[in-house]
Amino acid sequence: REVRISDGEVSFFDARNNSGWVVGDVDVSTALAGLNEPMRLEGSVRYADERVELEAEIGRPGAAMRGELTPVTLNIESELLKAEFQGQTISGSGEIAGAVRADGPSLRRLVAWMGTPIQGGVGFEAFAVAGRLQISDGAYSFSNAGFGLDSVRGRGDFILSEREGRPYLSGRLELFD
Repeated sequence: REVRISDGEVSFFDARNNSGWVVGDVDVSTALAGLNEPMRLEGSVRYADERVELEAEIGRPGAAMRGELTPVTLNIESELLKAEFQGQTISGSGEIAGAVRADGPSLRRLVAWMGTPIQGGVGFEAFAVAGRLQISDGAYSFSNAGFGLDSVRGRGDFILSEREGRPYLSGRLELFD
């Protein structure tokens, strides 16, 4: 069965944390042949005044609904971010793990768009990262990662999280000339 949403809106509110989000201009389509068959979603949404193109595939939607591990692929493209992910998820917990590639023209603008602006200073512009990503408990863990930020290039293992309401980066990094 095919499902289409045209010019729709999706909202989420987490009463435990008193936080949420709204996605507008939702234009997506999907088809589901069965809960044990891959489900593909394609389309676009508008989040925080930015248009985002989406392509996603969930390997076994039934497993995802039961909170079981299932394969997932995701491609996102916007003015601020181009990202590709191929891995697996336990959708009930929000945890994901897999290979990721992402880049964009301004990390400063991207994190502001995501709701955690970097205050003051300069830099944090052009960025790229590729490696293994794990998202769990509000932290983004990158391992075996290659990265570039402004004119700095390197590799390593690092964790991006939040501490006392501010972005917090920790890990082991090797920088190149």
